[in-house]
Amino acid sequence: MKALVGSKLEVTVMVANELLNDMAMNPKKAQDWVDYNVKRYAFPGGVDIRYVSVGNEPFLRWDNGEYNLVLAPAVQNIYDALKADGLDHKVKVTVAFNADVMGTSYPPSKASFRQDIANQMRRIVSLFSETGAPFSVNIYPFLNLYQQPGVFTMGDIFLDRPNERNFTDPGTGLVYTNVFDSTHDAILTALSRLGFPDLQVIIGEIGWPSDGQGSLNPYANNAYAQEFNNAIIQHMLSGSGTPLRPGKQIGGFIFGLLDEDMKSTLPGTFERHWGIFRADGTVKYNLDLTGKGDANAQLVPARDVAFFSKQWCVVKQGANPTNVAAALTYVCGGDKSVDCTPILPGSSCYFNNKLEDVASYAFNSYYQLQNQSQASCDFGGSARIVGTDPSKDGCIFFIGMDQASMLKASRRLWNTLTHTALGCAMAMLLIWFL
Repeated sequence: MKALVGSKLEVTVMVANELLNDMAMNPKKAQDWVDYNVKRYAFPGGVDIRYVSVGNEPFLRWDNGEYNLVLAPAVQNIYDALKADGLDHKVKVTVAFNADVMGTSYPPSKASFRQDIANQMRRIVSLFSETGAPFSVNIYPFLNLYQQPGVFTMGDIFLDRPNERNFTDPGTGLVYTNVFDSTHDAILTALSRLGFPDLQVIIGEIGWPSDGQGSLNPYANNAYAQEFNNAIIQHMLSGSGTPLRPGKQIGGFIFGLLDEDMKSTLPGTFERHWGIFRADGTVKYNLDLTGKGDANAQLVPARDVAFFSKQWCVVKQGANPTNVAAALTYVCGGDKSVDCTPILPGSSCYFNNKLEDVASYAFNSYYQLQNQSQASCDFGGSARIVGTDPSKDGCIFFIGMDQASMLKASRRLWNTLTHTALGCAMAMLLIWFL
């Protein structure tokens, strides 16, 4: 949080799911959390905190109801703590819901929340309505293609493409051309059924991964990420709205800012590649954050990042293939913090499974994470250090950052974003407090 002081970014802080029970059962702990994570930064020139998100997708089906009974009182206690500190008019309490809070979502006119959480949702949404807070929901059309590739088409998902499968909602007569609008309006209908037809809905997360899935799902790549993100930003800021709520801009946030190269891959190996920037703050593709549809609009990379020397670790010419394969297994196995998802079949550094190239990518990743230690580029005599960048065919062999510069790099990136035209969209960071 200290890196955000004076940045002028509008920030959301999040209460981790692991703390929800404490926040619900003990108002003092909720007050202590707010005092420490919100109040102490609420000074002139401090951090511009606009939201506290209580939990991250706490009603997911696979959580088996773990947070069903504690979320509503946790939301209430966090709100009461903000009010006690005099911050409730500026800082709003919300929850980052996943779209699977829906029991029925198609057609939108028949939508409703799941029965197992309906009473809790009514209680939470009532507080949102009373305090002027928005309903926040994460929508991921990418997952529709990933999970049901034979059901959804590219036209259903990409807003800039014609869709021959437009459908008319029999309950309203409204015509839908894409999954995003349909899902958004299903949320509006579900809120109306609870008695809150006018509640503001914002998109807590939406985005597209750029790598890591390969032949298992050919949609996780830079080209599709650029196309989807540009189209969704343009749609949300256009003022066209959705069929059920036309003529209005849609507030929301692109997920995410940076790749997370140590994130769990249990949901899918694409999970580490949602960022519009790589983990080192370099830019992946052109993106127009103004929503004007400028295909040449460029993001600005993080400035003044202290990288290590321009040298890389690759497989030594003539190295024994058996030894190279064993070293590759060593680097990509276990918990060595090396992200090997780019060398999965069909991913950006797969190289048609040519052992020398695939292993070189993995060796270099390990070498850079070891601060370019000479001993970390040996692998039993199978590797060597080179001064020529081995990146090729869209596969980037990265150079490690000096760890002492990482905080500075983050601050520079935040400052870069504050000078980027965002139209009416807000730049948001999710800060986790464990």
